[in-house]
Amino acid sequence: MQGDGISTRQAPVRAAPRAWTLTVPDTSQALGAPAAGGGPQRPGSRFSGAEGAERAGRRILRAVGWIGVLAVGVALTVPITRTVELDGQLVPERVMSVRAAESGLLTEIHVAAGDTVRPGQLLARLRSPELDEATRASTGHDPTLLARRARLDIHAPPWSERRGDGNTDPASLWRGGIVLTEDLEEQRGARIDAGEAVLGLAVLGDDEHVAHVVRAWAPEREAQRARPGMPARLTFTAVPQERPRQASGVVRRVALAPESGDRPEASGEFNPARWRVEVDVDPDAVATIVGAAGTPTELRAGFSVEVAVVERSETLARTLASWGRARW
Repeated sequence: MQGDGISTRQAPVRAAPRAWTLTVPDTSQALGAPAAGGGPQRPGSRFSGAEGAERAGRRILRAVGWIGVLAVGVALTVPITRTVELDGQLVPERVMSVRAAESGLLTEIHVAAGDTVRPGQLLARLRSPELDEATRASTGHDPTLLARRARLDIHAPPWSERRGDGNTDPASLWRGGIVLTEDLEEQRGARIDAGEAVLGLAVLGDDEHVAHVVRAWAPEREAQRARPGMPARLTFTAVPQERPRQASGVVRRVALAPESGDRPEASGEFNPARWRVEVDVDPDAVATIVGAAGTPTELRAGFSVEVAVVERSETLARTLASWGRARW
């Protein structure tokens, strides 16, 4: 501009720099979340990844909880099958001991183990040197000596026993028995005192067979778990495995052992078990399992049997209640 001699030069005007914009894709739609501003969602995607995982976890926990409740209900209400393990023996149900009425030496034996004897049959004979000497020193027939000599003969019991009123007791009827004592010959020549048992007889039943029972001894706590009527599994351990050795039975009686001598002793040590558990066993099963043995079935007194009494009526709730009462 020239007017006053001063020239002015106008500075060039620079254009404003161009603005750059960075566009980032919307990742919320890729993750299944609703677009900002309520935009459209991708098909099949209702929740975000975190929310979907949380809901799935809740479903799994709910299912596990229901399964747990069902398992506890079943455990508390369904009966539990438990067994009481006992060691027993197969023995004749009724055993009769034949005792000497007079003291003497066992000189004659007319029966052997396994023989069937009948009422009144002569079984053995004793000889008394003292009685022989008294007879020789006697002058004439002394009725007392004759009666004592007659008592040296050992007979099987008579046909029946009578009560004081003269009536026959059906339970005491004696029809015969099987000789159980196996060492009679070893006792030949031994001295037998009056009242001492000479031999044992397994009593025959109405069907001319010996009824057997499995008898086990156990401490009171275990014996009380076995109650009459409970089923039992019997395993005859002495029978080879290639032969039948399993049988079934039913608990008949649980009671205190009447005599200490009626319990088995092991290695001369006292057996603390004082309760006796008796189990009825099927005679046909006994004949099948034991009958093939070389010794007659009636002689299998002391035949080892493993007894497993089956308990079926106990539930977990009842067991816990019983345990709690016993504990407190």
